Amino acid sequence: MAPSRSLFLLPLLFSLVSGANKDQWRTRAIYQVMVDRFARTDGSTTAPCNVTNRDYCGGTWQGIQNKLDYIQGMGFDAIWISPMNAGIEGMTGDGADYTGYWVTDFTQPNSHFGTSNDLISLSNELHKRGMVLLCRPVVLM
Repeated sequence: MAPSRSLFLLPLLFSLVSGANKDQWRTRAIYQVMVDRFARTDGSTTAPCNVTNRDYCGGTWQGIQNKLDYIQGMGFDAIWISPMNAGIEGMTGDGADYTGYWVTDFTQPNSHFGTSNDLISLSNELHKRGMVLLCRPVVLM
């Protein structure tokens, strides 16, 4: 891997590993989110999303950050997001990788969900609120 790619994700890695330990997780109320289906950056609830097409609907990490008052207001203090890494692009016989589970590159964020800075911003905002983020780890090679 090129050094620039490793350096690109280094701030993301440090931001995400500063969360709770296993004993602290046992006391957490965890809200699980499929990023693409939860909230769009623009807050739109009327944008077309035909889930039978098995395609992206536009949910983002910024969209989640915009809804933290809602999530925290329900009593949750942790968020578990769908996988954050880049995955298969385009349509396959099974649809698009809107779930995030078809990872092809552990060193890059899924651009459909936002940038690495968006993910770092979400993590930082959660930590400011005393909340934590659970997600698939980034692998640096």
